[in-house]
Amino acid sequence: MNPPPTTVGQATRSPAPLGTAAHAVLHEATPPTEAPASAEPAPVAGPATETATGTGGRTTLAGSVTETTADAGGRTTIAGPATETTADAGGRTAHSPGPAGRGMRAEAAVETAAGAGGRTAHSPGPAGRGMRAEAAVETAAGAGGRTVIERLASAPPLTLRQTGPHTVHLISTAAGPLGGDRLRLDLRVAPGTTLELGSVAATLVLPGDGPSMMLITAHVGAEATLRYVPEPTVLAARSDHRLRVRLTLEPGATVLWREEIVFGRHGEPSGRCHARFDATCDGVPLLRQEFTVGDPGLDGSPAVYGSARCVGTTFLTERAPAPAVAEGVAVLPLAAPGTLVSALADDAVQLRARLEWGERQAMPAPPTGDDSVAYGGEAASPGIG
Repeated sequence: MNPPPTTVGQATRSPAPLGTAAHAVLHEATPPTEAPASAEPAPVAGPATETATGTGGRTTLAGSVTETTADAGGRTTIAGPATETTADAGGRTAHSPGPAGRGMRAEAAVETAAGAGGRTAHSPGPAGRGMRAEAAVETAAGAGGRTVIERLASAPPLTLRQTGPHTVHLISTAAGPLGGDRLRLDLRVAPGTTLELGSVAATLVLPGDGPSMMLITAHVGAEATLRYVPEPTVLAARSDHRLRVRLTLEPGATVLWREEIVFGRHGEPSGRCHARFDATCDGVPLLRQEFTVGDPGLDGSPAVYGSARCVGTTFLTERAPAPAVAEGVAVLPLAAPGTLVSALADDAVQLRARLEWGERQAMPAPPTGDDSVAYGGEAASPGIG
């Protein structure tokens, strides 16, 4: 449910074994295994740059490594830098030191290829394999009870930037996920700390060679707070995506977890997505949910999505006092402490408004001056007024 953190900062290739299933429990996704560590670059003094000729005639720049090669199909492969940071004793952000006191060592890889019409796309690896990338955020309790972002580890397209005292945003540094990609995000919120994670733009899922996979694991410590509120995920036509969320809570943890999915870009049919969400608190299940988007036999049914172009859910540990239903949105208190808000809408703006209305039915009034993205607007009714 919540495997330990893995080595982050390096992108490798992984096969895409998962098949497609609609409204059925899939086998749990196997967390990706660690990739072997790459050779450590030679140290570079000051601002100087060193180059050397590696195998195959590639040029290697010591320190920040950039390699380019051409494969049999004429595609260009580019390996670029990754980012990993830690908080030092004074709470300042610093590079993560390497083994035995050596300097920072971080690597990532991005591969591109020319697609139809000259567009840039990920380059599939041997036997149709896609990109593999991992990212992680960890918090720690600092002096005076404040939250310190102790660790940020990124690899394109999962790149993280701290944007506030306890706020982190995902930014796009590569196209993805594409078919065949395997991406993983690990969140660890220490007891008594707060983490809010958003994104600067929507995530566009693109077609490729096989299904893409996004696995998110999150562990929220006792009396800690996590607000996970990214921008919507857009399923481009012909894409095939798997989204897995594994959320583990300790007693007293507070969570708001929002997911929004848009059925294709403007004027195009939706791609496929199978999403599964598993939440437990102190070993007791809170919520097990899964749904499928992009099945023609289901999407147009009045009992499923009807004419809607977006679907969204929010899981909260706060418990709504009673069920509530309005146009396009339902608020359902769970058996264990918690609430599930579900909404359908014609567009992403309307979907967000309906979800926020539902969230306010369960959440207490925001603290004075709280302008976090978890509290969005003060509309008295769902939808656009």
